[in-house]
Amino acid sequence: MNKVLIIDDCRFQGIILKDMLEKLGYETNVIGEIYGLENIEKQPPDIVFVNYIMKDVTGDVLIEKIKEKCPNIKCVLCSSNIIFYADYKDRKVDAVIHTPVDKDKLIRVLKKINLDESENSNFQKKLDKKEASSVPKFKFCPYCGSKLNDNSNGKCPKCVSELKS
Repeated sequence: MNKVLIIDDCRFQGIILKDMLEKLGYETNVIGEIYGLENIEKQPPDIVFVNYIMKDVTGDVLIEKIKEKCPNIKCVLCSSNIIFYADYKDRKVDAVIHTPVDKDKLIRVLKKINLDESENSNFQKKLDKKEASSVPKFKFCPYCGSKLNDNSNGKCPKCVSELKS
């Protein structure tokens, strides 16, 4: 399981991101900017999400410090402002993401930074499993009214309609 650390001075935004990552199968912690580096040195995560604008430091500067100590950690710069990866790749940023984060953007960023094929494969399997389990459990097809069984796999066996909520 990949370990993720979220460094953000906005506790609410950190908790939202944490919840999304945990639903995708990541072990996640949220911490403020003051203890970010200290925490990374004690328990290095695989991925760090760092807010761009914080009280005492900007996220790109903090990412440079993180990469000096632990160059293999993947670092994602987060901001509610419009930021572009091209502007920060020289500062050792692996990806940028606009907040508030939505699930699709988060998945794209995670795929981008997880370069190891086996990790990507495991991640995709977890994602496929989560998506399969999110198919609504209808008792009757909302299109043709046929009775459905547990083996429907998201499609009506009679009219072959996709069963989506």
